Amino acid sequence: MSPNFQQDVRNAISGLAMDRIISITNNVEGELYYVGNELGLTGRFVQNVGVAVTKAFKHGSSNASTLSHLRFADYHSAKLTGTLFPDVTIVKDIFNEYNDIIGCDLRVAGEIKTFWTLPLQDIPVTADPMIKIQLELPIGWGT
Repeated sequence: MSPNFQQDVRNAISGLAMDRIISITNNVEGELYYVGNELGLTGRFVQNVGVAVTKAFKHGSSNASTLSHLRFADYHSAKLTGTLFPDVTIVKDIFNEYNDIIGCDLRVAGEIKTFWTLPLQDIPVTADPMIKIQLELPIGWGT
């Protein structure tokens, strides 16, 4: 992580043009999909957050080099190797000399956990490290 990560995020967000309308990605009838496991939850997250945020990155960035080449993707797109695979990733497009997209680089990796398998409400970000140790197995730290 960059030592200036928080400032980098603030700079990127300040470059977003918030005057554009992003097309609706959700159903006007509300959520119609039952979720029973992590895979289903990941799918709903991508549908309800990933698609909208990727559209905002693409159409809302006034600085093309900042956010417009970022998108949510599955880990297969980032061609990750190893034994740990994140539930959600954000990648950055890679271009050739003709400005064609030829691949992507991983920029952010994240895990999604269901509230019924891991009591996340009991593990705040500001919790003591001994409390946060519960996250090690699901996230895979140290493996």
